Amino acid sequence: MIWCMLAGLLACSESSTKEETAGLATDVVTEPTTRPSTSSSNTDATVTTSASSTPCDGLVQASEGDYLGWTKRVESARAQCEAVAHAFHAPQGTQMEIGLLDWPADQTAQLQVLDWNGAEVASWNGLMTGERVTFTFPWSGELLLRLAPEDIHAEANDYSLGLLCESGCEHEGSRYPLVFMHGMAGTDSWLSLVDYWWQVPNHLEPLGYAVHTPAVDPFQTSPVRAEQWSVHLDTLYASGRARRVHLFGHSQGGLDARWLATHLDPDRRVVSVTTMATPHRGSQTVDVLSGLLESSLIADDILEAMADIYASWVGLAADQELLDQLASMTTSGADAFNAATPDRPDVTYASWAGITCNPLDLICSLSRDGETVFAPLITSHLTLQLLEGDNDGLVSEDSAKWGTYMGSVNADHLDEVGHLIGIPDSFDHLAFYADEASRLADLE
Repeated sequence: MIWCMLAGLLACSESSTKEETAGLATDVVTEPTTRPSTSSSNTDATVTTSASSTPCDGLVQASEGDYLGWTKRVESARAQCEAVAHAFHAPQGTQMEIGLLDWPADQTAQLQVLDWNGAEVASWNGLMTGERVTFTFPWSGELLLRLAPEDIHAEANDYSLGLLCESGCEHEGSRYPLVFMHGMAGTDSWLSLVDYWWQVPNHLEPLGYAVHTPAVDPFQTSPVRAEQWSVHLDTLYASGRARRVHLFGHSQGGLDARWLATHLDPDRRVVSVTTMATPHRGSQTVDVLSGLLESSLIADDILEAMADIYASWVGLAADQELLDQLASMTTSGADAFNAATPDRPDVTYASWAGITCNPLDLICSLSRDGETVFAPLITSHLTLQLLEGDNDGLVSEDSAKWGTYMGSVNADHLDEVGHLIGIPDSFDHLAFYADEASRLADLE
């Protein structure tokens, strides 16, 4: 019996005796009390002070203890006048059994599950040592388990908590949400029909990951877009469902993620930044394009007008700055961006590149499982091939490298996110993002 290993022989023997005499139904509280409240909801009760106790004005929340993992136990000590807390996580719908494996025999305890705003999700009162309760996760991610004596004047004590998955245990998911950040000209969904991250949320959420794919302006510089991403993150944090995040950016979305982590995250909530086909060092093709635009008297005005029309069409602000955006992606613009955006030492940075092949380059295509570039990208692919080497049709492999370079995938710029208009030849983008989600969970 797994609880025997978690609780130790003495507690197991005691619990087993209780189950044999009273039955499991009386040993396990299956219906927690659920009501909106705050983490201070149990500190206002008036109780009688025992003769051997020092009076407490109330329970002070101790610093968060060790993380409570699946089939694990935590052993620690509670100081007098303190409540203790430990984070734990599971996918939505997973049923967990929480065991109070060690607690003073003459004291009862209260357990609370809290979100990250301190609002109560569930609670159980009158718990004795050796008793267990069940809890079903209302959403994927981590929550806070708070343990306190019902007698707020109780003396300091040792305690032990254990966690055991009962159902929905196929996947563990991640503690922190995954926020996917689209690139230039992107949005969350075109006409609510074609998602930028095609089928990615639907694939990852059943695996236990909380996935968010908001939208920002399609044609703005990364500092402007990063401010907009930051608003989305603030909304997520305000929901109480997350305290930290993983950022995954495609194309310009990777630059946005880097700017946000460096300049707009004072509370250090970003755990990792992963980029796919992001032009970290700019593009010589954009250098050429920018030079042509500078020599034209009307082309820039036409492009700006088209960008505003496109933004309005996808439901975003019409005041776009396409030319400034392009200038930031030149090689000189990238140099300035990198100088102003140093990596944070507490954030894990990783990058991927896409590599595709000209349809006439059979050797390249055969070596990459039949991958060929989407027809509208043939010209830009050939230009980049001549100027910078292997690329995905828009971003070269060399420019895509940042932080820990994870390698390349056989895909063009559209295949990388599963766009229908860029029908994948061999790249299974859903399997790729599932593997990446698992890698990010391992960082926690």
